[in-house]
Parts: sequence; structure tokens; C-alpha cells
Amino acid sequence: DMNLHGKTVDMDGISITGAGGSLPCPSPTPNVYTEEEYGEIFEGANADADGGPGILVSHQPPFDTLNDKISNGTHVGSKTVREYIERYQPLVCFTGHIHEAPGIDTIGRTKIVNPGPLGTRSYAYLDVTDGINELEIRKF
Repeated sequence: DMNLHGKTVDMDGISITGAGGSLPCPSPTPNVYTEEEYGEIFEGANADADGGPGILVSHQPPFDTLNDKISNGTHVGSKTVREYIERYQPLVCFTGHIHEAPGIDTIGRTKIVNPGPLGTRSYAYLDVTDGINELEIRKF
């Protein structure tokens, strides 16, 4: 099963937790959740996790980062996603949704990565052999 939404899975000894969807947006989008619903998604995903995730994959970026700032400068990320990161401190959080906010930021020890939209031919590269050996945004 390739769907990470609301789940924590183990891949080669690294736990990966996922949350899809987004907070309500000005334009209609599928899979919209409230902050409270994100809390429920994370609570369910963490039911089987030992010590929290090593990697978090969240379509909605955490609040008040480089990765949640829209073109007018407003931060539109999720406070629940941010609280989850602050609590569990995964190595990395891969995010998206805000096309104009690619880059790498940090919350505590967690690297927050938005590679930008696929149309820009960008992707995130991560080597986690014994911790983060390499993390960058690349072009193909």
C-alpha cells in the first residue's frame, strides 16, 4: 500500500508518517481538513509509532516557515503540523502545497523541505544513512 495518509510505516528501520490534504483554501481543493482533523489524523497515525516518525510527509506545510509563505507574505501553514513537528522532532518533513515557497527550513532539529511544484522539474533528495548525510533540492 503506497498511501501514507494517516499512517506510520517502517521502511528499512525508518518510521515514515503521512498526512495528505490541506487546510481550507480560497479556491476549491480536494481533501480539505481543519486543524482539529489534522490532529485526529496524526493521533491515528501515531498509534503504532515508536517514538514518533523519522520522516514526516505532509502535503500541508507547518505554520510560520519559509515553506508556508504565499506570494503576499502571509503564512498559511498548519499550526497542528508545526506542533506535531515540535513534539516529535522527525529528521525531515517533506511538504508541498504552497507552490511559490520551495526551499529548506528548520524547526528544532527537523529539516522542512518543499521541493516546489513538479512542473519546475524539482525534487528533494535525501540520504539518511546514519542520520542525514545529504539533503537537497535537485532538478531533473
